[in-house]
Amino acid sequence: MKDIDLEISSFNQQSWDRYLLIGLLSALIPLNVVSNREFRRVFKALRNDVKIPSVSKLTCLLRNEYGKTLEAIKGQIPRGQRVSIALDGWTSQNRLAITSVIMYYISRNWTLEEVQLAFEEVRH
Repeated sequence: MKDIDLEISSFNQQSWDRYLLIGLLSALIPLNVVSNREFRRVFKALRNDVKIPSVSKLTCLLRNEYGKTLEAIKGQIPRGQRVSIALDGWTSQNRLAITSVIMYYISRNWTLEEVQLAFEEVRH
């Protein structure tokens, strides 16, 4: 990762909340870590005026991000195009059973395209 990827033009709470959510999810850290006193202390030490969002705020933000992502995926599905649907399953690093539904199609310029339609933990 380049340093330029980490640059943030200016601080604002909305962006901070989103970056925190993405960071926690990408590191497989449960959202309830934001309730941990020492976790909060780290961020307060870096920037005293930062407001660390609650679990419910992060959950709401996650639902919002999910909705945006779902709409973006719907926008990728070509109308009137024949598609192939594939199901894939595996076990994650933290031993969760995962299943994924992927749509494949051939674009107008004859390239194979794929769109992930679902990604879920399988509970038994």
